[in-house]
Amino acid sequence: MTQLSKQPNSVGSIIKSLPNTTSKELQLYNAYKTAKKLKDFNTSEDLALVNALIIRWATYLGIKQPDKTETNEIAKFIKNEFPNFSAFDIKEAVDLLVKQELDTDANPYGMLSIIYVSKVLKSYQLHRGTIVFKVQEKLDKIEQNSVIPPSDAERLENFKILLKMAKETVSKNESYYDAGDILYYFFWKNNLVIKPMPQELIESSINYGEKMFTSKAQGNALKDVINGVGFTKLVKKDIVNRYAREYAVNNWLKNADINLIIKNLSIQMIKY
Repeated sequence: MTQLSKQPNSVGSIIKSLPNTTSKELQLYNAYKTAKKLKDFNTSEDLALVNALIIRWATYLGIKQPDKTETNEIAKFIKNEFPNFSAFDIKEAVDLLVKQELDTDANPYGMLSIIYVSKVLKSYQLHRGTIVFKVQEKLDKIEQNSVIPPSDAERLENFKILLKMAKETVSKNESYYDAGDILYYFFWKNNLVIKPMPQELIESSINYGEKMFTSKAQGNALKDVINGVGFTKLVKKDIVNRYAREYAVNNWLKNADINLIIKNLSIQMIKY
């Protein structure tokens, strides 16, 4: 593929400071990680909070406040369509909108309609996804820098175990999950596969990726990704390519002489 063209860890604790990150960005990230989601709002207090935020929205815009029935309908829509939002997200979306810091051309035309609310919250969803990804990248880098790296001998031994385990998996006609694309790039960068990649394998890999994406999306397995990070064509392409790489590396493993690879394995081969 010309390289079938990867995602962050999760941190449950409250992050209070981070270099080159604003307090508002940290608040948003912490709410994303720890705040109660709308899908879990079941009590009368929960529903009252959402309704109050909707009324607040209209008040901040200086437009007609929706009546009780309209407010309940909007609240129901938000909970159904944005289940992974929290009360913080609704408030933050409105604050950004009022300060003209949200990238949207949505116009309320004097009232809070569901179409208007949807446009604003979708724009906020993209904003939130960008911030979450930015903060998570910084946290991952700090975590990586704090880990004491294993010795070269330990890395070699661990990689040999990984190769054996992967080969055993595909030998049982099971699909090996290549976490982090470790083996995919190992095979590719060390010229252990045919280059350029045969067209037949490229097509089979992409077809597999498309089928897996469709299957997972229909089964709601990708729901958190779609709702949490702001689903775009680029996100879909990344997911399809991830499954395509998984198909390719399983194909390589089936045909590889793992014992020979292990015999010739050097630390340079696994240092990227």
